[in-house]
Formats: sequence, structure tokens, C-alpha cells
Amino acid sequence: MEKKIGISLCGGGARGIAHIGVLNALEDAGIKISIISGSSMGAIVGTMYAAGILPLKMLEIVSETSFVKIFGGFSLPKGGLSELTFLRKMLAKHISYSKFEELKIPFHVCTSNLNTGKFQIFSKGEFIEPVIASSAIPLIFNPVTINNQVHVDGGVLNNLPVEPLLGNCDYLIGVNVNPHGEIEDVKGLREIGERVFDLTIWNNVESRLKLCNLVIEPNQVFSHHIFDWPKAKQIFYYGYFSAKEKINAIKKDLGINS
Repeated sequence: MEKKIGISLCGGGARGIAHIGVLNALEDAGIKISIISGSSMGAIVGTMYAAGILPLKMLEIVSETSFVKIFGGFSLPKGGLSELTFLRKMLAKHISYSKFEELKIPFHVCTSNLNTGKFQIFSKGEFIEPVIASSAIPLIFNPVTINNQVHVDGGVLNNLPVEPLLGNCDYLIGVNVNPHGEIEDVKGLREIGERVFDLTIWNNVESRLKLCNLVIEPNQVFSHHIFDWPKAKQIFYYGYFSAKEKINAIKKDLGINS
């Protein structure tokens, strides 16, 4: 019997473009994903893949000028918090479905529910608003209200939502694109802000990676910041080649003859 493979895609802004490369490498190797979960950028990539959009088409979409423009700055907008209007339009343009149940691959989106103080998993009903909420970086984008409760970026509380995949797949792949470990210098407001963000994210990712059967970490992306959208193709290839290095290990684990 063919084993059911799950993949959990973390958030990480532009670094999450590496997820597209990972999925492309898995496809090239004939490794079929049966179930997906994601937070933030992992939710955007996961939704598109679950809807049947091919990785190279996804790369084209996230490389578009409008996409880069909406996500491309690390500052508070002068007019207040921004709406993710373009992301809504982009998803509606490229995905002809509106409900989770219509997607080609089962998909789970993680958000951070500010009312309950807990992360929340969405996998039924309308999916665009949960994906928007999962991508709403606090203090930059407006939160999203779903069922009278306020939601923001899933990565705040759970940046690698493996929970809905545990027990629902035979083999779980986790993809982390966020830096961790020591660094020598931290100076300047922007660097301090990014370091705090990275450490906060890593704090809720580390234990979840240990629940995965295999982890893909394209560590070349660690030197990129979360708004490094102009480097989309480079980040894509980091993900692609990092995944390629793991293909033999995956096939061995799954008992697949190369």
C-alpha cells in the first residue's frame, strides 16, 4: 500500500519561497504529497499547491511586481495598517475553488486567535479568509475577523502546524526556513527587530520539528530577511536543492526503489 505523505510548511515571509522549490523537487522525484498544513507564507504556498497550481507557476506568481510591492517593506504604513487586498485578489484569480473541501489535496491552515490566545486550525468551509489571517503579520497588516474573533499570522503561536497531520499520514516532512543558533552581532533597530522575530518563531518551531520523520532546512535562506522578495528565484533554488539532497533518504524511509 502506498504510504500517505504529509508536509508542514512554516512561515517566514520571502524565505518561504523556498517551500515552492521543495515541492518542485519532490514532484521531480515522483514523491506525492497527500496532506498539507501551513502557517503564513507556508499557508499561501500550501493553498496554491493544494489547489493544483504547479510550483513553477507559483514561483511566477510570487515574483510578480504587485506581490513584491504588497509584502516588500519593513515599516509601518503611513496611513495605518494595510489590508491584504492584493493577496485576496491573487488567490481568487488563480484558484477557482472557495472551500477547503474542493481542494485537490487536504489542507490545514493555522492562524493565531487573539481572542482565545491559542492557535487555531482551519480545514473546513471557506479557505481564503483563514489564509489571509494566517499571513497577517501583526503591526503591519490588519488582523482578520472570522466568526467574530480576531486572527493574525499563524506563526505567532504555531509556525509549523504539524498537529493536524499527526495520525493522518504515514510519513511527515517538516520544512523550516527560519534561522536559529547564535550570531555574532546584533545592532540597529531593524536587525534587533528581525532577531526578536526569528527567536520568537524558533521557540514554537523547534519542538515540532522533532515530531517530523524528516526535516528539510534550506539554511542558505537564513541570511535572507522576510521581505527579500526580489530574490525569489534564488530562494526557490535554495529550497529545491536542499530537498533534492533529502530525496534518497525519503525514498529509503518509504521503501521506494530509486
